[in-house]
Amino acid sequence: KEEVWYKKYGMGKLPTSWSSPSETRAAAKIDFRSTGGTWSGFTERDNFAVRWTGYVKIDAGGQYDWCTNSDDGSKLIVDDALIVNNDGLHGMRLICSDLGVTAGYHKMEAQFFERGGGAGMELFYSGADTIYMRKKLAASQFFFDGKVPATTTPPPPTA
Repeated sequence: KEEVWYKKYGMGKLPTSWSSPSETRAAAKIDFRSTGGTWSGFTERDNFAVRWTGYVKIDAGGQYDWCTNSDDGSKLIVDDALIVNNDGLHGMRLICSDLGVTAGYHKMEAQFFERGGGAGMELFYSGADTIYMRKKLAASQFFFDGKVPATTTPPPPTA
């Protein structure tokens, strides 16, 4: 799902509290190229934060490279572990980190904020599923409704 907070003035880093979003909706993927305008489906172009939550589907386990490319700050959390920290005020910047994952569904959370100027947020990965080429995480790999499809094994419980 995609949760949006508008009118978040003066941010220099991602919010630490994620309660009472301005709006919540289903989202197919995280793919917003850098623009000085308003993102499709959004009502404001500056001073907002977004949190996407759901599951990412991995077909072949192994070592994967995970990346956020964002303007301004972003973070990527997989299975409750911070994998990419691309926080702060900056132009479009790609930050990546490795994480080994098993085949199956993994809890995922991506966070983003925009203070002013250009705005963009893209999520990339590479590993066995992508023939080790960096690709945007496709809508077919994302499950944002908070539910893993019933025909699969759910992710293991976290401690």
